[in-house]
Amino acid sequence: MRRAFVLTIGVLGFCMSLLGDPVAAEYYDRTAWEHAAANGGSLLKDNFDTNSVSVAGVSVASYVSYNGLYTGSGQFNDGAWVDSIPKYGYTVWTFSQPIYAFGADFTMSVQDGLEFFSGLNLSMPNVLLPYTDGIGSRSFAGFYGFISATPLNELLLSWGTDGPPCSCYGQAYTMDNLEISTTAPADPAVPEPFGLVPLGAVAVVLVCVRRGISFRQ
Repeated sequence: MRRAFVLTIGVLGFCMSLLGDPVAAEYYDRTAWEHAAANGGSLLKDNFDTNSVSVAGVSVASYVSYNGLYTGSGQFNDGAWVDSIPKYGYTVWTFSQPIYAFGADFTMSVQDGLEFFSGLNLSMPNVLLPYTDGIGSRSFAGFYGFISATPLNELLLSWGTDGPPCSCYGQAYTMDNLEISTTAPADPAVPEPFGLVPLGAVAVVLVCVRRGISFRQ
């Protein structure tokens, strides 16, 4: 039943993605992202100093989907969102008012990286630029943000595909200094400096297939 549900949601998401322009632009520079994301409007900011989300209508929760649905390990700690997404885990940000841009400071020891879904198919950090690649380890500490051509009411984060040959199947990270925009971008199809055409919500189906869709394992 779970397989049928996931595939149904994926197919519906894919069909919806065909009706709009899903192009997104990625940024690793906050100043450039803020300039493009604001588009004459204002950005909503949250530094998590209260160990919670202070922006009205925004919430976050982490889950583990294995033999039933469980609460994940994501939580606010020391003024930051601290999360560790396991093999069958994911984190969901929800917005009562649709957003077009999402950006924050991320710190992580790169395992598999992060992927952003819900109509997007974006991976970070970029393998070609933002790493600090040390002996036996890789790390990332800096800004990452994107601007979407279509409004988002939720944003799903899971681990990515940037691990070593023997994948880690997970990613721990710390996130702080969140900024979002509810203003439609002027020209979201022009990336600066890293843009790609996402695959739409069908990516969620592919992720489930890649990770076995067999949550029973």
